[in-house]
Amino acid sequence: EALVAVRAPDSAELMIELLTHPSPVLRGAALGGLARLDSELFLRTLSGLPPDPQWQVRADLAASFIYVDPDVAAFRLTMLLEDEDRRVVPAVLRALVESRAPNAPRVLLDHLSDTDVVVRKTAAPLLGELELRQAVEPLVTAYRASVADSSYVARAAAIDALARIGGNVAIDTITAALEDDDWAVRVRAAEHLTALDESSDAVSAIRPALSRFPLEVYRSPELITPSVSPHVFIETDRGTIQLELYVNEAPLTGDNFVRLARSGFYNGLPAHRVVPNYVVQAGDPRGDSEGGPGYTIRDELSPLPYLRGTVGMALDWRDTGGSQFFITTTPQPQLDARYPVFAHVIAGMEVVDQLEPGDLIRRVRVWDGTTPLQ
Repeated sequence: EALVAVRAPDSAELMIELLTHPSPVLRGAALGGLARLDSELFLRTLSGLPPDPQWQVRADLAASFIYVDPDVAAFRLTMLLEDEDRRVVPAVLRALVESRAPNAPRVLLDHLSDTDVVVRKTAAPLLGELELRQAVEPLVTAYRASVADSSYVARAAAIDALARIGGNVAIDTITAALEDDDWAVRVRAAEHLTALDESSDAVSAIRPALSRFPLEVYRSPELITPSVSPHVFIETDRGTIQLELYVNEAPLTGDNFVRLARSGFYNGLPAHRVVPNYVVQAGDPRGDSEGGPGYTIRDELSPLPYLRGTVGMALDWRDTGGSQFFITTTPQPQLDARYPVFAHVIAGMEVVDQLEPGDLIRRVRVWDGTTPLQ
């Protein structure tokens, strides 16, 4: 980034050298850097490059086309729409819009019915950004078709786009979303309707809140008056990280984390996001920051601060937690009372510091004072 910003001598040549670096992160960054420095050289260089084996790099390639001629971008990006890994396609759709490719509206409409939920989730808000009136009916259809999805993201994206475009048909669908099976979608719909009309009773209409378990589960002594603070052992490629759960401040979030851990959900998942001096994030079965367990949990916000080693629940917006969690590597006060804190690292912080994107969680074990470590 720095070399590109100052346009240092020989920067383009260095970017070309980095295109064969072992690190996918550097290869992807080099593509973007070269495109920004010299779009013609970027295109000539691509002609001699085979497709990168890592989907993340192919997604970075798509993002790089925003720096070339729109017609050229449209042609090359349309080819990338056929990538065998659907995780590449959202980057392609965003690049088509940002590069003002002539075929962007048609491509977005076509991908509202894609088999991949995140592709649909990406296409919808981009149509909203373009404010295409002809997209209203396809977005309504997309919302209804996604009712069977275990994930909320495509339905929420559809109502976001409808709110952006507006109109009676759009408002009718957003109103219907107040009864969505996922609480996170209800919350989103209520926010939109309240923004449109402050006198709306949408916030009341979404209640009572949905519950995953019978009430007896929430009345259990382990949740209300826990006798111990469970410890979680996350075994990674770099070593073991030991957490202590905040069972008084975030009992339901901790319980959800333990349930997922004991089910084996986290085993084999990568640290998909690593931002130096900020966070390490994991718990996404897709590996692209878009996955989850197929349900959402409610936020448990507390006064606990985000210090080095604090463990928080990742969110899209309010009440969208599920399986993704992050560990802060430095104090981050801007996150306080915005993201649920449910644990902290008590051993293995040096392991957290060593984690790189793609490093795997091999196993997660839980000690709760009553059952054997498992």
